[in-house]
Amino acid sequence: GINDKRNIVLATVIAGALAGLAGGMVYLAGTVNYTIEKNLLGMGFDGIPVALLGSSEPLGVILSGLFIGYIRIGGQAMHIN
Repeated sequence: GINDKRNIVLATVIAGALAGLAGGMVYLAGTVNYTIEKNLLGMGFDGIPVALLGSSEPLGVILSGLFIGYIRIGGQAMHIN
């Protein structure tokens, strides 16, 4: 059979590594000025509407994540101008 506990841990480790790599790349790119109090702590709560909009389906989560990101960046752009 398939070792389900090992696969769950492996999937969690891979997802965490990819998320950490993506977050590190965004932070180290230096294109955006992040302050921990304003932006980074609030970004964790974006996962809830992304999962709800995507109905916890892989393709739906990707599309809803892009949509929420588009709304967030667009709102910041409108606020600056």
